[in-house]
Amino acid sequence: MLPPMLSKQRWKGIGGLILIGLIQTACFLGLMTLAKDQLGHEQFSLDLGITSIVLAAIFGLAAARYCERYFAERMAQAYICELRNTVYKHTLALPVSDEALNRGGTLLRLTGDMTPIRNWMVQGIAPLLVLGIWLLAAFIALSQIHWTLLVTAFIPLAFAVLGNFYLGKGLYYSTVSVRRERGRLINATNERLALFKLIRLFNQSGKEQRKFSRSADRLKTRQMRKAHASSLIRGFNEAILLISVLVIVMQGLNLSQAGLIAETYIPVLLVASLYLVNQLRRLSRLYELWTLKKVSEDKLGAFLQRDIVGQQSKRRLPKKAFKVESKGMAVKQRFSPISFVISEQDRLLLRGDQGVGKSSCMEALAGLVPITNGKLRFCGRRSSAIHPSIWAQTVSLVSPELPLLKGTLSSNLFYGARKRSEEFTQQVLATTGLQAYCSDEGNELKIGERGANLPSNLRFRVQLARALLRRPKLLLIDSDVALKSPDIRNMLVDVFNRFDGAIVIAEELEELIALTNGEIKVSASDDAKPSNVVEFPRGMNHELA
Repeated sequence: MLPPMLSKQRWKGIGGLILIGLIQTACFLGLMTLAKDQLGHEQFSLDLGITSIVLAAIFGLAAARYCERYFAERMAQAYICELRNTVYKHTLALPVSDEALNRGGTLLRLTGDMTPIRNWMVQGIAPLLVLGIWLLAAFIALSQIHWTLLVTAFIPLAFAVLGNFYLGKGLYYSTVSVRRERGRLINATNERLALFKLIRLFNQSGKEQRKFSRSADRLKTRQMRKAHASSLIRGFNEAILLISVLVIVMQGLNLSQAGLIAETYIPVLLVASLYLVNQLRRLSRLYELWTLKKVSEDKLGAFLQRDIVGQQSKRRLPKKAFKVESKGMAVKQRFSPISFVISEQDRLLLRGDQGVGKSSCMEALAGLVPITNGKLRFCGRRSSAIHPSIWAQTVSLVSPELPLLKGTLSSNLFYGARKRSEEFTQQVLATTGLQAYCSDEGNELKIGERGANLPSNLRFRVQLARALLRRPKLLLIDSDVALKSPDIRNMLVDVFNRFDGAIVIAEELEELIALTNGEIKVSASDDAKPSNVVEFPRGMNHELA
């Protein structure tokens, strides 16, 4: 649920806007009253006192206009900051497998969806409060001159409300369509830019450009439909405004000719109407701004209603000996049901052919992939009842799928480190062979995006050290190209001997066979196997198409 737009902190801003509306109304009515009085005199006089009053009123109108925009912007930005933090916090609490976690959609929520809400507060709520006071005062003034002027002004206003309600439906649906297509474009572009090397290597720049052009054309078409709906509303409101001014002035002339009002009211009505037309144009966009805001709120509200992990989970494990138990644990289309027990100090091998789901099993043990069948328990408690923060403190995963962060070596090593101590840190650095890279404080190792600038062996060492500094009770080591290196294997022998906890590794290494005390056998799930396999006769040569 979205945080309330008008909370306790923002009521002060609302009160300030109401005060600004009262000041602007008083200044404007003062000017109109002064003009009427001067027109009633046979000889027009502009002495120093009148000039001072006029200048003060003009300055008051200008200053109030500045304060209106500034206070409205401050109120809007405070709310947007709160809303953005709420959305990002909810994003971090979603399951890793949630389909809402995509770069395009997240970017839209944190930026694109915030703009219409900000516009509604600055260009919608603020003018509605300030100019609403103006309109109320104007209606009262018109009723004091003659009741027919009030009726004449009210009828176009009521017609405008009905027209905006009818035309606004098209704007709402076209806005939803634009937002959806924009999200697809952003997401597709992010994916393609991540594959830039592949595109260049296979010479597919032309193909990708054509795909992007088609997507951009679809977005343009939807944008034009939205522009059509928006322009129709603006044109309709402009016509209503001009008709309102015309009928008020004509009715004033009719009343003056009939002798029902003084002739001095006609110039005042004309000047006031022309001035208010410019101001009321801001109100003419109210329904458009509200519609765009409503689309954003609907999307953000639906996102914030998505289930998050750990809602009813406990934040502490039972005070028992550490044990992980699996009874028929499986992930659909990943791996078949498996049962095992992992106790303290165990050293287990996760065995299975390539592609059967060993990495998925590792991610399930780390809480990154939800299990679809069976049970998984930690210290006797089912995994679904364990809070993600406790799960993250209990299990650490070393995997190529968990990249390094762009920055310094220290920022990567201590990302999420717990119970930091110099002695333990030096032990981990010595075990992983990273001491040499941390010796020069002024020349610390710089790591590029995803650690792409490091060789695979060094990248693995940093990932392992990062996991060890979390002080987990269960260390998971997935398959990695770096495990082919003798140096890395010797380092893992040291880790197997020193680590105070259980270890599961998904790579069968000769150096570690004597240190393992069991294995977990993983096989592919039936629905993950290919339904039809074509076998070619031996000896046949098959040319590539």
